[in-house]
Amino acid sequence: MKRDYKLIRRILLVMEEQEPGNEGLALSVVAEDGCDAATVISHAELMMDEALIAEHRLVAEDSGTGVSLRLTSRGHDVLERIRDESFLDRLLVEVRRQGLPLTLRVLIRVAESLLDKALP
Repeated sequence: MKRDYKLIRRILLVMEEQEPGNEGLALSVVAEDGCDAATVISHAELMMDEALIAEHRLVAEDSGTGVSLRLTSRGHDVLERIRDESFLDRLLVEVRRQGLPLTLRVLIRVAESLLDKALP
C-alpha cells in the first residue's frame, strides 16, 4: 500500500468535525466517501504511529468491543498546517524537489520549516 497524504488529510478533517468521543466515526465516514475500509484503517494505523491520532477508550459495541479514537494535540497541529490542500500540494512538490524521502515525518518537518520561514 502506498501512503496517500490526501487521505490522511481527509481523515484528520473528518475527525475534527466529529463530536468529542465520536472521532472514530470519521473512519466510517471516509470509507463511505468511496475509499475502501482496509485502506482507511491502514492509514489510521500510520497516523497512530506518528501520534496524530490515539486510542481514546475501549467502547462496547453491538458486535463486540471497539476502540474510540481521538485527534491528539499533534494531530490538530498537523491538520492546521495541511488544512489548505494547495499547501499540501506545495509541500509534496517541495519534498520531492529536495529529494527527501516521502514520509509522514518528513512532510511534517518540512511543513514546520516552511511555516517557520514565513513567520516574522
